[in-house]
Amino acid sequence: MKKKILALTLSMMLAFTMDDGGEMKTLMEETSEEYLSDGIQHISITRQTSDGPVEIDVLKIDMDNRYTDLKPVYSEEISKRDKLTSIANEWSATGAVNGDFFNMANPSFTFGTLMDGDDIISSPNSNLYNFPTIVKNGSDFDISIIEPSMTLVVDDEKLPVAAVNKIGAFNGEIIVLNSAWGEESMGSTETRPLVEIVVYRNKVKSINIGEDSVDIPSSGYVIVFNANNTEILDKFKIRDKVSLDVDFGFDIDDIDWASGGVNYLLKEGQEGDYNNDVLGRHPRTAIGFTEDEERAYLITVDGRSEDSIGMLQSELIELMLDLGCWNGVNLDGGGSSEMVVDYYGKGDYEIVNSPSDGYERLLVSGLGVFDSHPRSSRIKSLDVFDISEKLFKEQYLSFEVKAYNKYKVPVAVSDSKLDIKVSGLDYRKDRDGIRFLESGTAEVKVSYGSVRCEFNVEVLGDVMEIYSSIDDISLNEDSEYEIPDLMGVDENGYTATIKASEMDWSVSGRIADIDEGIIETGSKSGKTVLEGDFQNGEIYIPLAVGSVENLIEGFEDIDNIVLTQYPDDSNGRVISHSKSREGSRSLKLFYDFTTMKPDDQSIAFLDFGENGMVLQDEPESLSMWVYGDKSDHWLRCRVTDANGTMHKIDFEKEIDWYGWKEVRAQLPEDISYPVVLDNIYIAEIDNDKADKGYIYIDGLKAHYPLGLDGVEIPEGSAVEDLLMNVPEEYDVKLQINATGSEVLENSNPVDGNENLVFVELSTLYGSIGSSDSLQWDKLMALKEYEDKTIVIKTDIDYSEIKSRERQTLDNYLEYLNENNRLFMVSASTGEADAGIRYEDGMRFIRYSQYFTLYMMDGESNYDYK
Repeated sequence: MKKKILALTLSMMLAFTMDDGGEMKTLMEETSEEYLSDGIQHISITRQTSDGPVEIDVLKIDMDNRYTDLKPVYSEEISKRDKLTSIANEWSATGAVNGDFFNMANPSFTFGTLMDGDDIISSPNSNLYNFPTIVKNGSDFDISIIEPSMTLVVDDEKLPVAAVNKIGAFNGEIIVLNSAWGEESMGSTETRPLVEIVVYRNKVKSINIGEDSVDIPSSGYVIVFNANNTEILDKFKIRDKVSLDVDFGFDIDDIDWASGGVNYLLKEGQEGDYNNDVLGRHPRTAIGFTEDEERAYLITVDGRSEDSIGMLQSELIELMLDLGCWNGVNLDGGGSSEMVVDYYGKGDYEIVNSPSDGYERLLVSGLGVFDSHPRSSRIKSLDVFDISEKLFKEQYLSFEVKAYNKYKVPVAVSDSKLDIKVSGLDYRKDRDGIRFLESGTAEVKVSYGSVRCEFNVEVLGDVMEIYSSIDDISLNEDSEYEIPDLMGVDENGYTATIKASEMDWSVSGRIADIDEGIIETGSKSGKTVLEGDFQNGEIYIPLAVGSVENLIEGFEDIDNIVLTQYPDDSNGRVISHSKSREGSRSLKLFYDFTTMKPDDQSIAFLDFGENGMVLQDEPESLSMWVYGDKSDHWLRCRVTDANGTMHKIDFEKEIDWYGWKEVRAQLPEDISYPVVLDNIYIAEIDNDKADKGYIYIDGLKAHYPLGLDGVEIPEGSAVEDLLMNVPEEYDVKLQINATGSEVLENSNPVDGNENLVFVELSTLYGSIGSSDSLQWDKLMALKEYEDKTIVIKTDIDYSEIKSRERQTLDNYLEYLNENNRLFMVSASTGEADAGIRYEDGMRFIRYSQYFTLYMMDGESNYDYK
């Protein structure tokens, strides 16, 4: 989960317009801002839309601030990829985003232009691709499509150059590699014989035909072409004078930098002409400029996840216009989209967005923002974030403090030097913090010398009921599991988070120990029930330790095992061997990683036939015995689920043992069954570990949950809802029967009623918008109401609505509930399924026969069955 920092402003906006082209509707937008300096702001935007949530991060840059700069950042050797955090650290950037498209193979290079002053890091691409280049010259920015012209002049003869620091098929083209490429040239291979001509101080120093790589001089370059092009080769002789002439449409001696992009999305305030290579809703990265070029914006949009669905290019244009951009360029997106920030200028970079790959992709370049304010540790302002704004009595108050100097640059401050004062409620303070003794609202003031900030905390009533996000827990023997946070409910239906470590836990059966919310199992298997208590709340969670195992491959013969190797010139092999852990035979895998290319990887796959091995039923994990060689190589498997999604799962990050050891690979909780085991493999990505060796594999098993049949689960505590009763008198009665009919008594219709609002939504397909897009309009219209009782009826249980829409609804309903009383109701499949769940005073009700709401003088009561 990414760390969100609430800073100087927190605003809530509502927009209810449909973008051109039928894009998503925005229901709600929450924005938080923080200063990295008075010239740089990090803005986090969360949009709740009709299609799902969208997470946006922006670096807002004051280009008129003399201590602020914007320029490209790139790896020390452009042919080698690196993490953005490493690249930004190498340049000491305050923040950075990923840059241009790049070649993901090795060697790598940017697709478009990359220049640092007059140094060509990577030449422009042909304008056939329509890729724009951003050129900074002083305080001016120019964005245009460049048609590059590059020639080598040898004895007054001009030879066209295809690219600088890019490579192609090496048919008839000439490329040039300078020191930005790396220390060495590419060198020839058996399948790709090259001529590499070293030019030093404008003279040919050496001509190398079909040889290994050569050193690239810092005051020169290497000319590269196919060795079969003898016509070109004949034009060069040792000590010949050579010059490289370039024409990019601008004076390269008179620019600060140039950087390529993907699409010229926004041109002079209007939608630009962009290519179709990056259509669809994806993670995005972009750069934009205001009309006066006094502000620049680096933007990332998360995507391809339930937390953020990404954006269309047209939606990205609208976002840039909303920010005030006049011109804007789309950069590389997808798994490359990333933003990093170094808050305290110490090289400790935080990834502030959520890359869709789940980790940092190796990149070639980015755009960095730099702060050069004078360093000052004198604190001029404080801010608080990650505040526990709602909590129960006896819970510790938690928050974080960030301090700023006069330039609004973050300054590290010790918590021990902060003075904290609380008013409005009785509390107890100990070495672990502050705990409140009564319910209500408290004011908290935090001071550092004469600098102060303050915030309010709402302390709820006693906990009466406790929810958990998990229904049961299944663990292996000798394992550890941390119980996730729980939700407590007070007598009025208001909720706050309870950490598992704050609860009192007990477990019977002696099959596990639990301390501070962490379960530790031993060698004993069995079934039991966990009991958790906090104030008046009780919860019971069934626990199973152990599993049912099924041998799926004993390796008594290996006829169905196929060894596949990468690179394909590796010399590994597999044999059946008498050294075994179970049965009489095992598989012995000889791996050969010595052919691994620089900055590449080596893998030895053990494929289970052409179509893999179908695993029966629904296993939760796989295990096998491995006789290790302490090589520290990576041991994994690949499985494909019922949706065709391939999952890479670890057995062990490193083979760091000798002898037999049982290893286990846990299947993802959200995997779709049935599952096919494609292969097991050993891999290495570190060139320093490119060795040969062997391991033995035996006893491959699938493990299935032990099950909880026969476990008696006591009823946990429940809220005695003060609103749940049938009053003797009422003005309006709204009854919703299981058949879906509504009965309104006392001749007071719901439509036009001053206190009650009723909305019925069709959600038969698990979605609000799929059956009728106008249903979102019904929901959005509710924003106009205050001090109303709002009843929203859905066809299916709220929990069955698609997760993306539900996340949007969660936030929108929370917003509506701030000024209204909210009921979400749906029919259940039977009386046993009828029930209620509370959240921040909202009531989510499943009824089997009826739900009835009573209104009297604006006050509401309810009943259901």
